[in-house]
Amino acid sequence: MNSSTPDAIPQLNRPLAKPILPMLFAIIGPFIGWVGALMVLGSIFVPGLVAISRTAKLLMAIGPVLTAPGLIRAGWVQQQPSWVIGAAAFIPCWTLFFAVPAKEDLAIGILIFMVGFLFAGLSNDVAPEKRQFNLSQWNPVGFLGFIKDDILLTFKIAFQGFALLLLYPAQLVVSLLQGKGLPAMPWVFSPDHLWASRRMGAFTFSLAGLCSIVANTVPEAHAIGTQLYNIVGGVGAVMMNYSLFNTGLKGKHWLEKLLLFGSVFATIGSSARSMPWGVALDQFGSRLNEMYYSGLDMIKEKE
Repeated sequence: MNSSTPDAIPQLNRPLAKPILPMLFAIIGPFIGWVGALMVLGSIFVPGLVAISRTAKLLMAIGPVLTAPGLIRAGWVQQQPSWVIGAAAFIPCWTLFFAVPAKEDLAIGILIFMVGFLFAGLSNDVAPEKRQFNLSQWNPVGFLGFIKDDILLTFKIAFQGFALLLLYPAQLVVSLLQGKGLPAMPWVFSPDHLWASRRMGAFTFSLAGLCSIVANTVPEAHAIGTQLYNIVGGVGAVMMNYSLFNTGLKGKHWLEKLLLFGSVFATIGSSARSMPWGVALDQFGSRLNEMYYSGLDMIKEKE
């Protein structure tokens, strides 16, 4: 009887290890970053907490760095190269953010630019015709070709989406004058086409990041670059988080429900990323969203 006991224990533990390890990957990093962002917010609005601001920024930076392996793993499992390189950028960007305080804004700008690639992968994952690339069979030419096609598709959807958005006011006026009521919103904003709003979010995030990079490297363009960064970043956050919020509404897994809160906080914070509280609030919401990204394969296993 005693000789069978050692064999029985691994058999009992084996089923538990499979869900627990990915869950830890999905939660630990984002949770640390979430706590750090909360502490940064506290140090900004509560004078007595200023002393912890450096520690708070350390946690806010360490959280995404620890999140990166889980995000990379999730992108690898979903066979999305753009997702993988976007997630990999977390490590150098957040290291620069904390290690060189004078370059904080530049680090966030580069990060926002690279997050556009992550969102392109998230768009592919929910698209009707899912685009995938087998990352386990290393093919540099195919890899770069896939990234190029992702970029071109992002530009295409962004052009269509913004063109439809600009035409919508005229359609609204004509429809009301004809007594037909409100016209349907452009298809790129339909809850049935969340992949398109994610793709538009990818475009606007990368564009906002580019504005920030210019603002923080070209002194003459700092003022206008910062203004564009806030405006374009706010528009991108609305588009991307609109998609995530709808995913949370439809989802049944608790990780999906986190999107209902994360998307709102990230949208508000991203419209004021040039302010310390905006960055912190954006990261507060983003860490909640990243628990969903990192645990996506666990969600799919239960569906």
